[in-house]
Amino acid sequence: MLLSPAVASIYSWVDQNGERHYSDTPEEGATPIDLPPINTFSSPTPSAGVSLSAEDDAAEAATYNEFEISSPTQEQVLWNTGGVVPVTLALSPGLKNGHRMQLFLDGAEVTSYPGRSLSYQMTEVARGTHSLRAIIVDPAGKQMKASQAATFTVQQNSVLNPNNPNNLNRPGLR
Repeated sequence: MLLSPAVASIYSWVDQNGERHYSDTPEEGATPIDLPPINTFSSPTPSAGVSLSAEDDAAEAATYNEFEISSPTQEQVLWNTGGVVPVTLALSPGLKNGHRMQLFLDGAEVTSYPGRSLSYQMTEVARGTHSLRAIIVDPAGKQMKASQAATFTVQQNSVLNPNNPNNLNRPGLR
């Protein structure tokens, strides 16, 4: 029969090197230790949340004067990024306690984004045209403010491009 640590016996002994040991298994020469009762805690019952009116909700959302994607800019073309796209957000005033930001690339949340930083580097962004959007949510996950979507394009030079100077001597490409 297993006992919880709260009711298991604890033993102590000193070995031949003078080191004190503790265990729940009695050893030769071990003496039982009487432990004081375990500390417990009962959390208070949470009070009912404060319900905000529609006007209060609008006022709460209006507390952010500016929230936009500064980088990448609208219709920006990024060349040879290696899949890394730096993102910069502009926010005024600062993020309220409990609120966090979320980034959405092509409609999917960027789950690696930490949620409070105004700068971030997205990785593994494939070639092509993408849409980036940012939102601010409250602790309950309710959207408080959203940025305009920024559309940008990631392009990569191709080694198969016949105009690539490295391909001048490759047969079939010129």
